[in-house]
Amino acid sequence: MTKSGVSLAWLSSAILGGLVGTGVDCIAQTTDRIERLPTGETALMATGVRLPKWTGTPAVKTFHLQQSSDLKNWASIGPAVTFEQVDPSLPLQFPLPPSDGTQFYRLNEKLTFRFENSLTAESASFSAQFDGFLEEFEDLSIDGFRELYSPFAPTEFSTLVDPYLEDLTFDPTQAPFWKEFNTSPEDHNAQLPVDDPERRLHDFRLNEGELSLFRKNGFVVSERLQRKTFVDMFYDIWTDDLPVFISSDAMLQAWHRTYVSMLEETEEVFLRPALRSRSRRHEIVRGAGDTWCSRAVTGADSVRPLRRTGNIQFADPAGVSTHRTDHFRTVAEKLGDVALTQLDRKPISEEQHSFIRSLVEAEEDVYLGIRLYSGWYPNLYYQNAFPGVAEHPSAVWDPLVTDVHTDAPDDCHGDDGGILHEAVGNVNFLLMAANHGDAQCVIGGPVFSHYEFILPIERGRMTDAEWKSNPSAPVSDFVKEFLVPAQP
Repeated sequence: MTKSGVSLAWLSSAILGGLVGTGVDCIAQTTDRIERLPTGETALMATGVRLPKWTGTPAVKTFHLQQSSDLKNWASIGPAVTFEQVDPSLPLQFPLPPSDGTQFYRLNEKLTFRFENSLTAESASFSAQFDGFLEEFEDLSIDGFRELYSPFAPTEFSTLVDPYLEDLTFDPTQAPFWKEFNTSPEDHNAQLPVDDPERRLHDFRLNEGELSLFRKNGFVVSERLQRKTFVDMFYDIWTDDLPVFISSDAMLQAWHRTYVSMLEETEEVFLRPALRSRSRRHEIVRGAGDTWCSRAVTGADSVRPLRRTGNIQFADPAGVSTHRTDHFRTVAEKLGDVALTQLDRKPISEEQHSFIRSLVEAEEDVYLGIRLYSGWYPNLYYQNAFPGVAEHPSAVWDPLVTDVHTDAPDDCHGDDGGILHEAVGNVNFLLMAANHGDAQCVIGGPVFSHYEFILPIERGRMTDAEWKSNPSAPVSDFVKEFLVPAQP
């Protein structure tokens, strides 16, 4: 704070983002001070005012001096000051009015671009502006990008943080539970009675390529050991009584499937019947603008525009949806507490142990090889009125594919074009050695698979049904640093 007579000036700063069109107000990103002028007046002097890099469209900055006595209510004082050309080395002057008490001041600035509306005039477009910003970073290297935008980059308050170790500080194959994961069911069960609950059913041993990456990185993702769903992977690890890794992928999949199930039920149970009750086979459908047309809809009742269906209220039956989201929140909070406890290198409580043990089956239920889906993870999935072919919503096999970019052919440059796709398929297996100080442990769990591929333009976009017939593709080279494909 700087004192000037009986007035106290308070000036804050905020980073100005790229703004286009009508403009957005923000606190000015300037260096400010209060000076007494030769005339005897007190003025706010602002330096460091800059306009964005030239993009072909004139940029304008407008400043308002604002005053407050309580730092809550601000009012503009004096006329606005507008600049189209600014010399950042010269200060801007804003005279301060006389004041009887303590006052606070700040500069508010607004950036706008002056677009030309003429179709014939040479004016910049959004593309031209983008090109201007792109030119600024044309020669930016990967290291430069990392230095500018890494969350670990140095700031005025901290030094550079390197969150990665050059090498592992321990041998992951010597950590507890490595032997359990690396033992075949046959060897483990050799000395156990046929009805012993400690017998194991699943083989999680790594092959030579997977073991090599596990030793190098402390973790490895195996496509070979994948399962169809997250709940399948959890059941296999849980029934063999092995330490489980609960991934954010598993939580996101539960939320995704819950959203799809709720939307499906809303459409089928509420929206569709409500619309059908207000429609008939041939009816007038409002077209574009003010034009009306008659449309015959075959095979089902035709549908009016939604705004003409009257007041349709959708009720949440028995609060089921709300209950499901509350359960999801509770589980997420408990998992967060477990994660924080582990990061603090403290042992988890018996209550947290009990929570993890009830991952797929409630502790009070006796598991006899028949899935009851009574644990907290299966119950994250919303069970709607249309269960479908799966025995439980968490057991729905859900490979998905989508096109994210279309490159049109260009004969001039010999570019055949293509359609870029992103997809998820079966659920991969992650084996990881966690090191929490003296407490080391090998844990396993499910993670998403990911595929990226390009199809020819003439082939067209792949549908989910096509992808499900064979949900696999060559993996990108960069993921081979930590993932071993099923087919090399």
